[in-house]
Order: sequence, then C-alpha cells, then structure tokens
Amino acid sequence: MRPILTVSEGLVDEKDEHIVITYGSVGDDELVARISPPTNGVLTLQLLIDESRTDAEEVALEVRRRVNWLFIELGERRPWNYAQYHINTGSNLYGDVHFGFVPSSR
Repeated sequence: MRPILTVSEGLVDEKDEHIVITYGSVGDDELVARISPPTNGVLTLQLLIDESRTDAEEVALEVRRRVNWLFIELGERRPWNYAQYHINTGSNLYGDVHFGFVPSSR
C-alpha cells in the first residue's frame, strides 16, 4: 500500500535536509521553493517566490502542481527517495520547474 501524503505550506529549515525547487531554464533558473521530507505523512512546502514577479501566481501554481505530481500522483512507495532519484534523471531538465537535493548541514 502506498503512503498517503499531504502537502502543507509553511517554513522549511534550510539547515535540515530538503529539496530545493527552481524555476526557469536550466542554468538561468532561480530558487522559488523548498520542501522538507515528510513528517507524519506531511510534506512542508515553503514558497520563496518574489511577489514583484509579474508571473508570481503562475510560478506558484506550477510549483504546487509539480510537487503534487512528484510526491502524490506518481504513487511511489517511497516518494522522498524517488524524488531524490528523479533529481538525477534527464527528465528533471525539462520544463521550467527543477528539483535539487540539499543534505543536512547540521
């Protein structure tokens, strides 16, 4: 049975293990969000989008959509582990939303 996860928006400690989410063309993308590993079935998503962007709403929507796809819709047994695998695949280069893993610095 696959785990049931939900996504809640909140703060992610950048010193703890997390996944960064960037937006834009690879090499010219910018940090727009962080997501923490699941705790009690909940992933915490912190949006870091500059509200002065004319496309801020569109970027937030696309980030939420991709997070939902990667962690929930795919239905992987170990979604956090799968996300780390996905980061190193060519498919992470396509589109405007890209994921990167950050280990704990503690």
